[in-house]
Amino acid sequence: MYKLIFFLLLLLLNFSYVNAQELTLYKSIKYLQLENGLKLYMLNDKKAVNTQIDLEVGVGMSVETDENAGITHLLEHLLFRDARIPYSDYLDYLKEEGATYVNGYTQDFTTGYVATIDANKSYFLVEAFAQMIFDKNVSKKDLEIEKKALQNEIGELQWYHYFSDKIVRVFLFIADAFPNEENIWQDSFMLEKAKKRASSYQYKTNNIAFSLEEVLEHYKHYYYPKNMTLKIAGNFDPVKMEALVREHYGKIQRIGTQRAKEKPYNAQLIEKAYKNFQVGTSDTNTANLGTRYILDDYKKYLILVTYNEYLSSKMQKLLRNSLGQTYSVSSYIADSRNAGLAGVTFVALHDDFDENLRLIQDQVLQDVKHMSEKDISEALAQSELYYTSKEHDSETLMDLLGTQVFLKKQHMTFLKR
Repeated sequence: MYKLIFFLLLLLLNFSYVNAQELTLYKSIKYLQLENGLKLYMLNDKKAVNTQIDLEVGVGMSVETDENAGITHLLEHLLFRDARIPYSDYLDYLKEEGATYVNGYTQDFTTGYVATIDANKSYFLVEAFAQMIFDKNVSKKDLEIEKKALQNEIGELQWYHYFSDKIVRVFLFIADAFPNEENIWQDSFMLEKAKKRASSYQYKTNNIAFSLEEVLEHYKHYYYPKNMTLKIAGNFDPVKMEALVREHYGKIQRIGTQRAKEKPYNAQLIEKAYKNFQVGTSDTNTANLGTRYILDDYKKYLILVTYNEYLSSKMQKLLRNSLGQTYSVSSYIADSRNAGLAGVTFVALHDDFDENLRLIQDQVLQDVKHMSEKDISEALAQSELYYTSKEHDSETLMDLLGTQVFLKKQHMTFLKR
């Protein structure tokens, strides 16, 4: 298994021509920054049947304190409200207009608004998002409605939560002082520890207490064009779309004062091989086998995905279909900032676990030594089938666009065209 640390290098050599077709999609990406600071990414595909828009704002839970924990999420909910439109809510209004998916999300450093619609209504959707984000008309009634909706999401406050919160804080303090398990991102990649979130109790009490003035003040600080990234992927006329964005987004002369500051993307690769076993008192054991990597090259990522799928498919056919010694063998990809884990995972009964482990390790070592043209062709064929089956789907295009945003932000570069 120790030779696993070399397999990425070997695969980079063997798969040097992997998925060139997918890389060519980046030739259609257009990036520009408007005069007011808004960053725009567009990816047009004439074969796509729909268009997806994703508007990201540089604000998330990381900017909050115990005193205002939850305000970013509540604001995300509130921005869908508007008494001037049907149903007083953009989610239902956009769905009635043909959107197949509408949602918002709040993360540590970003808040986003995403929707997918038929390509014929691409321009309508982009214009509607501009109105939803910048032209606000919300009331205390809207706030109370969204507070109740959010309460259903985070749970209702009970009288005993005050006391349980105090007890949980004590246990968390002890756990921090005497950690009993590995934090893969900090211990293996030397990433800076993420800020701790407030307690569930704090979120619930704050949600009840927030005033409309407090929420709108949060909006004023963070929701300004220079703190936003607009991504549009699908089937549209790029010239017409750019003109529309300039008209409805570029003319917004709003200046904020704050933005979320992400932790640095400075992972260090100390050791490549990665093994994680979960052996307990249950009937089965679980194993994750793979490699650690730094996400600094998109082709490397494609190679890892391609090999993972090839290895998991091959071992699934052997361990389950031929030997009946596991339920499934699956590939996995996990990441935090620019640190990543890639490999395969399987579950097996105690008596079969060691044998399964040996078979997978032997297969990896064999691939490290040599992969035939037939094996490489099979791996590439699986990968090509996966990507081309949804190549012109707007969600896939948005994923590719998101990778370009990451490379632009972290490395100040586009993929070579």
